[in-house]
Amino acid sequence: MSMTGSDAAGGRLLVLDDDTDVGATIAAMGRRIGLEARSVSARTDFLALLDSWRPTHIALDLIMPEADGIEILGELGERGGDEIIILTSGAPARVREAAERLGLEHGLSIAGILPKPFSFAALGALIAQPIERPMAGKLAQPQTAGVGVTREHMMRALAERQFSLVYQPKINCREGQLAGFEALARWEHPELGALMPADFIAHAESFGLIDEVTVLLLEEGIGWLSERINDNRLTLAFNMAATTLTRPAIVDCLLQLCADRAFEPGRLIIEIAETGATQDPVRSLDVMTRLRLRGVRLSIDDFGIGYSSLSQLVRLPFSEVKIDKTFIAAASHSSEARSIISAIIGLARSLELETVAEGVEDLASFHQLKSAGCDFAQGYFIGRPMTGDAVMTWMGQPAA
Repeated sequence: MSMTGSDAAGGRLLVLDDDTDVGATIAAMGRRIGLEARSVSARTDFLALLDSWRPTHIALDLIMPEADGIEILGELGERGGDEIIILTSGAPARVREAAERLGLEHGLSIAGILPKPFSFAALGALIAQPIERPMAGKLAQPQTAGVGVTREHMMRALAERQFSLVYQPKINCREGQLAGFEALARWEHPELGALMPADFIAHAESFGLIDEVTVLLLEEGIGWLSERINDNRLTLAFNMAATTLTRPAIVDCLLQLCADRAFEPGRLIIEIAETGATQDPVRSLDVMTRLRLRGVRLSIDDFGIGYSSLSQLVRLPFSEVKIDKTFIAAASHSSEARSIISAIIGLARSLELETVAEGVEDLASFHQLKSAGCDFAQGYFIGRPMTGDAVMTWMGQPAA
């Protein structure tokens, strides 16, 4: 759900704080903003009111003798509610930030942190800001859990070309101009609906069909960009699964696809998760080196969240580093995240690698990245993933 300050009137704020005076104060502040507000100090009362009173906002104390705020975040995530949550705590900043990240990983709508001692203005700002419910993170279950994607489903999908691409624009930070697109896979399943890559790529690998899916989507993406947009400067980034990365035949296949469309291989960027090159390191290095010798660019995806990022940069012929979106999301309120981003950009520059920031959601984040020297940026602030026809409209060109 999304709620702004104008929506606050008619909303309901439920406060859980073991200090009844503090809870009553937060509730009173909520009423001044225009919310109905109730305050409780017991976990059982809080859970009962979630069902009977159905609040739109929750103010949750993280440290309480009889109720663990972290445990309650987990319970809220399991319930799958759409309440907007404000965390209150006197804990150190890094601990509060870790709790906020955990809430987001549970798929909760976290408005932010209200450190103690708090002010009416700070609470009002958190209540008033628009909040988009995030997609559940690593702790969530995939959409297809329990529904059973079969090999027959996937064979039919390949035959009927049910797999398709959407394109998210990427811009040059320095000039603000369009630099290219990332191609993102989708499966329009006739029974399960629209499926994201996390819902079917692992199935494709286990069924031995990932190469077929990869080639089909590469053909679509290269064909779309070469035929629809007359700009040879624009690049196309494409994610490649770890198993495909170990197949030497993919090199010739990819180069032939480029040749068939008169598409310069240097415009193609293959994004590889840092764990992708560790399953069969010798074959992966073989494939990656051959691709680079033919001009194809290689990007290490989600850089900074794994254990082997630095060793992979030294060992493998990457041309680009893609900064993980978790650092971008945290940069607005975490000095540590900003320091990590600056360090990654500095490291990449010293290795003569370009940098891309993903998950750029607002102008402030973009300005921070530009000031830090990041080369490229993508995210909802720049453009959401779009169909090919929607991209043409976004660019001010006629669709097919």
